Amino acid sequence: MALGDIRPPLGTPLFRRILLGVVLAYLAVVFALTVRNGFEAVQLRHGWMIGDWLINYQGGFVRRGLLGEGIFQVAALVDVNPDKIVLTLQTLCYAGYFGFSFLLLRMQKSLLPYLFLIFSPFLFMFQIHDVAGGFRKEIIFLVLMAFIVWMAKSRPTKIFERWFYGLLLLFPALILSHEVIAIWLPLLLIVFLTTVPLTKKRSIILMILLSMSVAAFSLTLLYRGDAQTAAMIAYSLRDAGYMNLSAAIAVLARTPAEGMQFTGHYMERGEYLLYYPQAILIALLAFIPVRKRLVFVLETPAMLLVLISLLGSVVVMITAADWGRFIYVVLVSMFLLSFLTDEKLGEPALSGRATVIAAISLLAYATLWYLPHSAFANPYIWREVVP
Repeated sequence: MALGDIRPPLGTPLFRRILLGVVLAYLAVVFALTVRNGFEAVQLRHGWMIGDWLINYQGGFVRRGLLGEGIFQVAALVDVNPDKIVLTLQTLCYAGYFGFSFLLLRMQKSLLPYLFLIFSPFLFMFQIHDVAGGFRKEIIFLVLMAFIVWMAKSRPTKIFERWFYGLLLLFPALILSHEVIAIWLPLLLIVFLTTVPLTKKRSIILMILLSMSVAAFSLTLLYRGDAQTAAMIAYSLRDAGYMNLSAAIAVLARTPAEGMQFTGHYMERGEYLLYYPQAILIALLAFIPVRKRLVFVLETPAMLLVLISLLGSVVVMITAADWGRFIYVVLVSMFLLSFLTDEKLGEPALSGRATVIAAISLLAYATLWYLPHSAFANPYIWREVVP
């Protein structure tokens, strides 16, 4: 029998269970590698991957300091190095993001349309391929986004609504922990508006809760920090071994103009404007099989909310060089939003030869590129060493 005459049972329940097992094993391996990288970051006293979480209020009220102040106080109370608490939080965030994503995938009739996304080098492997780009505070947003989408699909509307309001109550604290998280709040609102009919009462509740996040974001603009604040924070962490002012803590002293100059340096070299569009286009290829699930984001009000979030991302990217991180969050959010609709996805009827070609294409897509977080933006060059 010729290879082209063989038709694998792609649509059978047995094949689906096998594929689910493969995906679960894959996520378990990636999670183990992620935890390993987290331990290495702690050992290196990494100024970005760990230091970003340790910004606190020991030099006075300052943007990005709320979570770090809590970590600082708990570490002092239980007498442990604060980086151990950071590693625990990071591990829990990745475990939650992976776990809720898997639960959402398990709800699907077929995993085939999602395979290129699942095994892409950005969805679950971003922090593996470009280690220094992972483990930042945006992973808190990712686990909350995955959780709330799962709630929307698995729980009654009333229960989901209460949890969503609770999440909005928490959001000002997230913004005070890192102001950039505010630009992704519109993506969360899409989950609510897609799941729950908007009434006058709900509109009022949303406005009240959102005003709290606006107030928190305003505070981060007023209390940006300076060199003295950064020095005092670093001094408070001296016993933990974090005296590196060249990383996340030092950014508090950077003005927007200095941030623009720093980012402009890479843009002038041509790397960012040349390579990031390529990386985005390659990443979007994985969404083609699930594109029907994302048509709703082209309609109002979802389209307006997406545009607001993208505009916020562009503004941030003018003053921050970590373009890959911001692109990564948007891509993951689009993946999660695709679960909100029940639009039926096509089941490919592949011959044996076509299945082999598809498998080779999937392997190539998963291994020949990655999404760089910043600096060396060439997506075809591997960076395996933690800077």
